[in-house]
Amino acid sequence: MDKPEYISIPRTGTKCPHSGLSRSGIYNLIRPTKANGYKAVVASRPVLLPGKRRGRRMVVYRSLMDYLEKGVVPVERLNLRRQWAEFRASRRPEAPALLAISLREVDDLPDDAVLPA
Repeated sequence: MDKPEYISIPRTGTKCPHSGLSRSGIYNLIRPTKANGYKAVVASRPVLLPGKRRGRRMVVYRSLMDYLEKGVVPVERLNLRRQWAEFRASRRPEAPALLAISLREVDDLPDDAVLPA
């Protein structure tokens, strides 16, 4: 199967046949949001056909596949980030000593790291 240069964003309620992502999932990758540091992580291009007033946004296929190949976070890492957020929210006495650790530093921890209970 030939790989397309661009793919369209799936209709509401359907998944992308190339990536398995939903419409909102793809929009979260192509639009600058707080979650992605106000920088789109997947390239996209607007397309306007001659004689039309409204265009369409097309996703660069290779950019999406590159992101999915290298940008997928292992479940263990997501759990560690969740544990860290819960730990920060708990306001335990030992929390101030660890509040200096940022989520970026949590991402740099080894995969077998465990936060204090």
